[in-house]
Amino acid sequence: MRRFALLAALVALAAGGVGAGAVLLLRPSDRPVLKVQSRWSWHDRDTRILVTAGSLASDPRRGFLLFELAARRIDPKTGASVGALVGAQTHLFTTPDRRGPLRVLAASRWSWVVETADGYRAVLELGTPDSAPFFYVLGRRLDANHLPRLPRSGIAVPVTYGPARVRALLLVGRDRNDGYRLYGYLPGFALAREPAPSGKLHRPLLGPGRALYRIDTGTSKLVRVGTQARGHSAPWKLPPPCSTWTAPTARYVACINSIDAVRGDGSRATLLRQDFGRGALARWTFLALSPNRRTLLLEQDVYACGTSRQGYFLPAGGGSLQPVVGDASTQSEPVGWLSDGSALVAAQSDASCEGVPVAGIYQAWPGPVAASSRLLVAATADAAALWGPG
Repeated sequence: MRRFALLAALVALAAGGVGAGAVLLLRPSDRPVLKVQSRWSWHDRDTRILVTAGSLASDPRRGFLLFELAARRIDPKTGASVGALVGAQTHLFTTPDRRGPLRVLAASRWSWVVETADGYRAVLELGTPDSAPFFYVLGRRLDANHLPRLPRSGIAVPVTYGPARVRALLLVGRDRNDGYRLYGYLPGFALAREPAPSGKLHRPLLGPGRALYRIDTGTSKLVRVGTQARGHSAPWKLPPPCSTWTAPTARYVACINSIDAVRGDGSRATLLRQDFGRGALARWTFLALSPNRRTLLLEQDVYACGTSRQGYFLPAGGGSLQPVVGDASTQSEPVGWLSDGSALVAAQSDASCEGVPVAGIYQAWPGPVAASSRLLVAATADAAALWGPG
């Protein structure tokens, strides 16, 4: 009965966002019977990692990936590792689709690519030995010249994955019931460079040879629309302390400690005040007004020991900042507003703590108390673009 309950939980957990597999943190006594297809291991003096792939014995079409990490204890006084290797993490992941057993295709200490016999692919990534591993599905490989029948609208999500840091573009279609379906991945594709932050949501697809494409939803084909110009990335510079953003109703001036709305008649209203202190390296790098003109979608970047990115909602008439996904511990990057008044957001998290949102593309709605959100696509992605109506 216990084993049946465990397997039922695995299937139930697979019902998260598109591309999210089920995961359980296992005790040895909980482990179901597994049919092993391949194993991969790595170790040094202080750490041992074992990755096992195959299918569940009770459901041979359900692929699994078992991640096991053992490490020595760290002495809090000296910081040195001591004692014998002991189990630190054991995670069992299963695919949301019954596509058959998984086999390890490529592996390194931090990333593993697994695939079924018919090319259905998934990825496991580990940030650090202390973080939780993250499992997500790429689906089947798509042929750019013969796409499957696609719905009228959807999102394209760029990912870079595996030990070789291969790039691919996930195609996720939106159905009539407002659900999302993963159709698979286009290898070697990405999104075109954005001309400006306001253009994030409507970028064309970037294919091999710098070719730019749009998706023709009538024929489910890629239509070439141009070529991306060659260009070298300019040296990174800290953005200026204040930035100006234009919207239909006002011009917004976003500075480190304030956001002001400047109306057409020249009058000015302060929508937000905060105190980062003198010399703070915080900048507003995205601002967009919602379709109903009631809410601002914002991104604030803080530059200290790397870059911390956080998306917010702010009432257009002024008020308090509201994190778009999770809380201040979740890094998030707004992509843009959808026509229904929700926002598309990319969130990054190692999900080490219970309740922390997993990495992926979210749909978020502003609310009177807190924002609500739902995971659309599980992936380590920081961008997305629409095809068809949003």
